[in-house]
Amino acid sequence: MSKKADGTFPEGPPPGFRHDTFLDDPVQDHLLRAVLTLAMELSVTREHLSALQSLVVEKGVIADDDMLLFKPSETMEKKMAADRARLLDDLLGPLLASVRKS
Repeated sequence: MSKKADGTFPEGPPPGFRHDTFLDDPVQDHLLRAVLTLAMELSVTREHLSALQSLVVEKGVIADDDMLLFKPSETMEKKMAADRARLLDDLLGPLLASVRKS
C-alpha cells in the first residue's frame, strides 16, 4: 500500500468496493484480496462448523468422532468438487485476468 505525502496510509475502501486498490501492482493487489477473502471465509466457516458440531454432539445426533469417519456420497462429492471449482474461480479469476492484461 502506498503512503500519502505525510507518511500515513490512506483509509481503506468501505466493504464492497472491489475496484479500489491497496497496492500499486494489480497482480499483488488481487493476491492480497484473495488472501483476505480466504481468511475471512475460513474464519466464518470455522466458527459455524464448531458451533454446529457442538450442537449435534450435545443433542446426541452424532458421536464426537463421527465426522472423522464420514464418507460423502458420490452426489455429495460432485457438489463439493463444484463448490471448490467455484471458490478457485472466484479467488483466481481476477488475478488471472490481471496477469493476462499485463
